[in-house]
Amino acid sequence: MTKAEAEKGWDGGAAISRGIPDGYFTRAQVAVEIGKSVDTVRRWHHDRIYRAKKSKKFGTTKVWLYTQADIDAMKAIAKTLRPGAKPKPVETTEDDNSE
Repeated sequence: MTKAEAEKGWDGGAAISRGIPDGYFTRAQVAVEIGKSVDTVRRWHHDRIYRAKKSKKFGTTKVWLYTQADIDAMKAIAKTLRPGAKPKPVETTEDDNSE
């Protein structure tokens, strides 16, 4: 935590962690458990690869919550996906199709 964050009252997310219901995990906790980055878990949610079913609001912040069953399912997904950027589709033009 930086000095500026401390002066603004930032607690590093500890207040949110204290408000998580028993049996639920944050995106950061899930990332550690499945061995992926928080960005990967966020991207899976956004791309509908795996989405949390429950969320909780902390002021203006929406926190997605995961269960142990979610973590287990995401571990299985992690084993099947290959790392790295996915290839972008090749765009064709009308000229490409003419003979």
